[in-house]
Amino acid sequence: MPRSFGRSCSGVLSVLLVLLALAPIGAGAAASAEIAVAPGPGSVLVADFNHDGIPDLAVGSSNALSILLGLGDGTFSTKLVLTMTSVVLTLVGDFNGDGNPDLATGSGLLRLGVGDGTFQARSGGFGSASTTGMAAGDLNGDGKLDLVVASFGQTVVYLGNGDATFRGGSTYPYGWYPTRLADLNRDGRLDLITADATSLLVLLGNGDGTFGSPLPRFTSSNDAVVGDLNGDSIPDIVTLGSGCVSIALGRGDGTFIVSAVCGMVGSPIALGDLNGDGHLDIFSGKYSSSWLKGKGDGTFGTPTAVAIGAPGDYHFAAIADLSRDGHDDVVLTNWTANSISVLLGPIGPPEPGSASISPSSLSFGSLAVWQSSAPQTVTLTSTGPGALILGGWTWDPGFKVSSNCPRFGLLAAGLSCTYTIAFEPDRVGTFTAGLTIADREPPSSVRLSLP
Repeated sequence: MPRSFGRSCSGVLSVLLVLLALAPIGAGAAASAEIAVAPGPGSVLVADFNHDGIPDLAVGSSNALSILLGLGDGTFSTKLVLTMTSVVLTLVGDFNGDGNPDLATGSGLLRLGVGDGTFQARSGGFGSASTTGMAAGDLNGDGKLDLVVASFGQTVVYLGNGDATFRGGSTYPYGWYPTRLADLNRDGRLDLITADATSLLVLLGNGDGTFGSPLPRFTSSNDAVVGDLNGDSIPDIVTLGSGCVSIALGRGDGTFIVSAVCGMVGSPIALGDLNGDGHLDIFSGKYSSSWLKGKGDGTFGTPTAVAIGAPGDYHFAAIADLSRDGHDDVVLTNWTANSISVLLGPIGPPEPGSASISPSSLSFGSLAVWQSSAPQTVTLTSTGPGALILGGWTWDPGFKVSSNCPRFGLLAAGLSCTYTIAFEPDRVGTFTAGLTIADREPPSSVRLSLP
């Protein structure tokens, strides 16, 4: 069409927000599948071992590592079994700096990732058959992964050389399961979370591969996980012992405010957004499983049972979006059934999300055909209490739209994003059009028309 600049057009854009209710599988129930692995499965790790953008699994067992490559829908291809001894406890990290995920076992063996889902054997020179906890992180600021290995009353630091070899570091007279690293006092240095036979201990990192004396002990524990439970960007700790979850909210100086919720079924525990509301929830499972719904402020609801396909003795849990649908899924290792249980999320119903848009309409005045207007901005705000689950936007001809909003993903309560809109008419006339913003979980819907 030839361009004409002598005749004017006018444009008005109305914004239409379509919010569709989340359709969970059901409170306390999730679609589950059982996958056989090498006998005696312990730890389960999530990483992209073949660089296809799909989460894969590594399962450490009594005498083998099982590698399961993800297909992107929560299922996995035929597994690769690496025969090894005493690899129930396994850790993932890039220990030789080549950009490929590697595996380190509690018995001191390494499997270096090639990048296609296969591995090369290497002796690591750390750990033993009695290793009870492991963690990896840069403890001395040299950009290379170091290891912390605990074993029944002793914790040893192994400083990484960046080539999958390690040199011995400091030793501490503590060490039990769990072993975690996090910057608990926000000084840019990793701190150590470990335990003795009765209590959880926190040792602040010095930034040179060593740690200080343990801070005052709190809460007995046989498992612990770290995450931001109340949205203040300070790491918090969740521990589990004797059927009660202790929730330790970090103050930012390495100390905590501790509360408890009882009625959980036992370790392992894991953190994830199990109902898609943008808040971390607590999952636990031993011979059965349950979850605590997080409220985003460091408090939680009451325990709710979760149905799992195969009964058994569950040793480790991991949470990740294995099916790439925006919902966290759960993987459990079943020691007695020699399998893993995969529970596809959402596990339970979310808090409903709501939103506001400002302004609700835009006027661009008169323009010549093919003349572009100055851009105008519409702000979308997630007003809670749950998160918005966005699934794209559409608009009518004659307008151009760009956005920093997630096209497919969560917009947590309290957050905002923008749509930038310009008018460029392709013919003479008055344009009355709309921008439609939708989520992606049919079938029920609430339509909010913003004229």
